Amino acid sequence: MTAFDSQTAPVVKNMSPLKAPSRRTPVTSLFPRYKATVSFPILVMSFLLFAEGSKPSFAQSVNVVLTTPDQTSLLAPQAPLTFASGTAAQLSININDSIRYQKLEGVGGSFTDSSAYLVWTKLRPAQRYQLMNDLFNRQGIHLSFLRQPMGATDLALSSYTYDDLAPGETDPDQEQFSIAHDQAYILPTIRAAMGANPDIKVMALPWSPPAWMKTNDALGGGGFNTANFPALAKYFAKFIAAYEANGVPINYVAVQNEPLYETGGYPTMFMNPLDEGRFIAEYLGPELRNSHFRNQNWNFSRQNEDPGDATPGILGYEHNWDNPRYPEFLLQNPEVRPYLAGVSFHCYAGNVADAQNAVHDLDPGTPIYFTECTGGYWAPDFATNLGNDVEGQIINVLRNWGKTVVMWNMALDPTGGPTVQHGCGNCRGIVTIDTSTTPATVSRNVEYYALGHLAKFVETGAYRIDSSSFGSGSIEDVAFKNPDGSIAVLVYNAATTPSDFSLNWKGKTVSYTLPAGAVATLKWAGDTGNTFDVTAGPGSRTIAPGGSTAFEVGIDHYGSNHAPVALQVRGLPAGADGGLESIPFTTEWALVINSEPNLISGAYPITILGTQGAVDQTSTVQLNVGEPAAPFGGTPWTLPGQVQAENFDNGGNYIGYFNLDPSDPSGNTYRAPASVGVEPTSDIGGGYDVGYTKEGEWLRYTVNVTQGGIMNLQSRVASLGQGGYYHVSFDGRNATGNLFVPATGWWQNWTTQVSPAFILEPGKHIMQVTFDGNGPSGGMGNFNWFAIQPVTLGTASPGSPAMVPGLIQAEDFDVSGKGIAYWNGATSNGGGANYRPGETVYIENCSDVGGGYDVGQTNPGDWLNYTVNIASSGSYTLRVRVATAVGGGVFHLAVDGHRVTPLVSVPETEGWQTWQTLEVPAVKLPQGLHTLQLVMDSGGYYNTVGNFNWFSLQ
Repeated sequence: MTAFDSQTAPVVKNMSPLKAPSRRTPVTSLFPRYKATVSFPILVMSFLLFAEGSKPSFAQSVNVVLTTPDQTSLLAPQAPLTFASGTAAQLSININDSIRYQKLEGVGGSFTDSSAYLVWTKLRPAQRYQLMNDLFNRQGIHLSFLRQPMGATDLALSSYTYDDLAPGETDPDQEQFSIAHDQAYILPTIRAAMGANPDIKVMALPWSPPAWMKTNDALGGGGFNTANFPALAKYFAKFIAAYEANGVPINYVAVQNEPLYETGGYPTMFMNPLDEGRFIAEYLGPELRNSHFRNQNWNFSRQNEDPGDATPGILGYEHNWDNPRYPEFLLQNPEVRPYLAGVSFHCYAGNVADAQNAVHDLDPGTPIYFTECTGGYWAPDFATNLGNDVEGQIINVLRNWGKTVVMWNMALDPTGGPTVQHGCGNCRGIVTIDTSTTPATVSRNVEYYALGHLAKFVETGAYRIDSSSFGSGSIEDVAFKNPDGSIAVLVYNAATTPSDFSLNWKGKTVSYTLPAGAVATLKWAGDTGNTFDVTAGPGSRTIAPGGSTAFEVGIDHYGSNHAPVALQVRGLPAGADGGLESIPFTTEWALVINSEPNLISGAYPITILGTQGAVDQTSTVQLNVGEPAAPFGGTPWTLPGQVQAENFDNGGNYIGYFNLDPSDPSGNTYRAPASVGVEPTSDIGGGYDVGYTKEGEWLRYTVNVTQGGIMNLQSRVASLGQGGYYHVSFDGRNATGNLFVPATGWWQNWTTQVSPAFILEPGKHIMQVTFDGNGPSGGMGNFNWFAIQPVTLGTASPGSPAMVPGLIQAEDFDVSGKGIAYWNGATSNGGGANYRPGETVYIENCSDVGGGYDVGQTNPGDWLNYTVNIASSGSYTLRVRVATAVGGGVFHLAVDGHRVTPLVSVPETEGWQTWQTLEVPAVKLPQGLHTLQLVMDSGGYYNTVGNFNWFSLQ
């Protein structure tokens, strides 16, 4: 059977002795952003040829550019090196350019209002021309990505959007829309940059939409009035069209800069993931798809008819590494996912490896963009900043799936301005423009040199290749293969003394001594005689017997020879089958591998051979097959019952658990060689707990449910400060929703957390505990045990079940105490009202119409039970009285463990006692006596969902 690569056509063949595929896992289930259009079974062959003409030329030079922390060398060329035969063994960076990871899409910054003003109005034309070349031309550092604000930010000379109106006015049809402000100096500056580098990609996003669209009628702070979603979608479309008409095509957009932060000091807006997802799925995505902008190479999965009709892609989230649950929520929504071109992160909180790998593990096909980090005059030391930038914002980002490296302001003055805003008052630009002299002077900052070590030598479209790195405190590196076949390796010496290291590549080696704290980029021509290469990645995948996985495969052509390339696959073990599937709108393929439950554990090299005439090229990846997933102790844990956290399934990483630690960080050997943090516990009963938990990790337990029904999860948790977010799923279905570990005062001060109710069917299941995101104090929490138990029914308050139809006061939840009538992480009623003495629910006096009390300080995972008597089954309208002074969270209503409402977002009402009634139609309820549960799903600003006065069902 034959098929062809996107240049012409490869022949796809199998060289492994195996039976015909018994089943197929489509590429869409392993790389969800793709829609598979071609699938090829694998045929049998019995030979493998390696052409002599494919050997690389080794008598080539390696060019070296160096920046030292004492600034004696700044992107300074050094004496070239020459490859010699042999391989070095000590501190050697082994380069394998046949193993590919993500492609680099750009390096850059932002022409904020302040930046563009300085460049366009304070520099003389010759200075501006030189600066554009220094920043964007190949003779400079060749930046290639601009992240452009749609309106004012904290670095702006005024507060503005493109549709500013007098208070009380609205403009849903955008009749007053204008980009006149940007035409003065922002657009000319962008066009000048594009003149220096015509291949620049541009991303656009607002810090705030127009004030009239928001809950507070102001640019600073507030939330979005969701009734204006259609107007906001039109606002994006008009902006994109206007910028394109002015010579600046837009490649990507994001809904909102840093949607989990709001302040009145400069344009900001809070938006929870439910509202962002709804806006993307129902308004922005369709609006952009139907606008048919033709300017870049992204297609929505629903817009496949014309590959040339490429609408700007939408990047989800656009905030810090400390909350990967937000982008994961978007990716897991099937209505949102088709419109996402990727997700984007900032550097100001969280851990890059934890967050970006959490997203990649959830959805391996998701492009991950790193789009903001800034230096500042609070950290003036060049040497320290050089290391922080190169290690933290370049190497670590790129070694963890990042596709871009984007800093904040392209240019600022020596005071971190000019600006009238009250945000970052001492940010540092990539360059500084000093207007205190005539003419103004331009100086390059540490960010210029850090970015230059990447952008000047690694082209847009280069893909990261396999390279060994030695971690913080030693030699660290990241390597790329450019579209022309050349190879660039960026190396940072994090040691305090000079370090000797070697580069090993295809049997040849070069050595170099890198000063302490210095950065070098080494570049060479690669296989100069090649007409094509075959690459595959990542370097390895791990599955359990019976599991499925996929590798991406690429064919890269050099020169003018684009003759057909035949692809062959070799090394699939008995018990595994697979096939190559084209990935639409790319030049790549997916090698999808399925396995049988009887597949023998081991490490299997899988070779993809490409043949073009008499020339062969190969890429070899490794399929790791772990031990079969099996319960620790030999038999499934019985539920209802208790499971010790440390007794996760056997099978190893990616099978019984997932984390990025090389070994147990506690040093304990109870589950050696597992790298889960198992430590002794001082909780009642002793034994062990699981600590050192980080976002994106998970633990699996094989369980046998002997009694189904309405259940809850009881988790034994401890955390010094406010912990993180987690959830428990059964066979991939989220049963508990978001849970939030409360502060217990110490890592061994234990409390039992009780989840909302859920339905659990009898039988064998895989229970997975997933650690979703770090909490407000930066930690996740310790876990001793998990118990699944039938729900205990409470007693109605104030004495008889509430009648439905009817109105229920929020504070009149059931009696019976914590864990039965309600759960929260508090230890007392912080609201001050003495209405329910002894309870830990936050009950306070209410100034709403009718007075009384309300329930406040609600956090994710909190719930309140109400025993109700529903007069008749049917459809009801839910009305909920809510208030919040900041961005609100998300809640839902359940009956007997069944969710009966969609997720409901609490709008910002501009005051904790400023009340608004939400309405949810078509709530299906059964007749009779039931437990109605008000469940808090995700927090808003301050991690609170909102205040609740009453709800009614009519």
